[in-house]
Amino acid sequence: MLLLKFRHFPSAQRIFAYFLWRIRDVFDVHIKPNISNLSRQEVESIIEQKIIEPTIADMGDGFAHFTLYHAHIRGMIYWLADRCFVRWH
Repeated sequence: MLLLKFRHFPSAQRIFAYFLWRIRDVFDVHIKPNISNLSRQEVESIIEQKIIEPTIADMGDGFAHFTLYHAHIRGMIYWLADRCFVRWH
């Protein structure tokens, strides 16, 4: 929904693309190659430390009409997984 809301704003789309790229990169480098050796808790820790925390830090305070929260970032992960851009195996 957030992606649709800002679909007419090129600057917002670039920000989303950057964060979506980060998610995919973390999955490709840290999760996918090690998935058989990682517990669910370890995967969640990687997601929190390498995706969510840096993304929120990069956003800073955002601005009045565009701020990302944990739920938005997790939604991006699920969106990418639904479209098979990130795979768990």
